Amino acid sequence: MNRFDQDAPQVQPPSYADRMGLHTTDAGVKVPVEQSIVTGVLFASTLGAILLLLDVPLMTIFKWMGIVAVALATAHWIFLHVHWWNLTRLENFLGIELDGIPNEPPRKITIQVQKVKENGHVEVMSYDFPVTDQQIQRFFTTVKTSTRGGKGISRREWTPKNVNGFSEKEWSEFYKELVRQKLVEIRGNECVLNPDGEDIADGWYSRMQEADPPPPEEDE
Repeated sequence: MNRFDQDAPQVQPPSYADRMGLHTTDAGVKVPVEQSIVTGVLFASTLGAILLLLDVPLMTIFKWMGIVAVALATAHWIFLHVHWWNLTRLENFLGIELDGIPNEPPRKITIQVQKVKENGHVEVMSYDFPVTDQQIQRFFTTVKTSTRGGKGISRREWTPKNVNGFSEKEWSEFYKELVRQKLVEIRGNECVLNPDGEDIADGWYSRMQEADPPPPEEDE
């Protein structure tokens, strides 16, 4: 006898409003501007001190300090902006984070199923999926099983996201986990849930039915 037990809710990471990443105004504008100004002032101050030791007239010193400060600040700003632009493009191209902050909040749903063996021992099986709670609920309550009709397990049945709930990338990752955790099998020409997968689907479907019972019939 197998019994669906529970799912662990999605853990939400800290809000992006509290963290500075590459794709923020702070990282893209504020910090580079501040760094550029400091760089220009430091170099200009150094130049001014050298010219002062050489007994150069003060007006000439101030003029060259201003020119150097503006020129170096501008050059440094351009360099930092190109560097920021390359990092953001590379991050998007590789699909990985380069600044220590994930591109997307990590998502993980854990489902546990209790398997009662013939000797009475209970074995708890855990399955992890990189999806949201809405996606996992939608999949296991509407997927076809041996006892219920429903949607088949194929990319065209579950994408695109605005229609069927999964983007191309999300479906690929989710399907990969279904295969890796041995919850699906090929029967004939189609991919279907195996008994372990159906245990999860049946448990989730039953729980949703209990949480949302049909309205009582009105007496005539």
